[in-house]
Amino acid sequence: MKLRTLGGILIVLVGVIQILSPTLIRATAIGRGPVGEEKVTCDIKGLEPCLLPLISHKEIPPTPHCCATLTEHQPCYCGYLKDYWLGPELKSPDAHKVFDACKIPFPTCP
Repeated sequence: MKLRTLGGILIVLVGVIQILSPTLIRATAIGRGPVGEEKVTCDIKGLEPCLLPLISHKEIPPTPHCCATLTEHQPCYCGYLKDYWLGPELKSPDAHKVFDACKIPFPTCP
């Protein structure tokens, strides 16, 4: 029951972020991929595989799919960190643990 409630809260949170951050959701960043430059669409919805580990404030280990998603979204982090709703969650100690578990350095933004 608790997991179902948490899932509902996460869906509502993603919806609120989409409504309040339309420019962030449609932003595109250029990141360096293994074969050179590749486009990454900075879409908050793309972080869905990591929502529970990132914002649940419980120690939920990230899945390999979550880590791959976080790696793919690295060029987007500075924009995500500036987001009113998502930024504080990404700056939390719990989110730092997820980045550490995935062996992804936490972004340093200007």
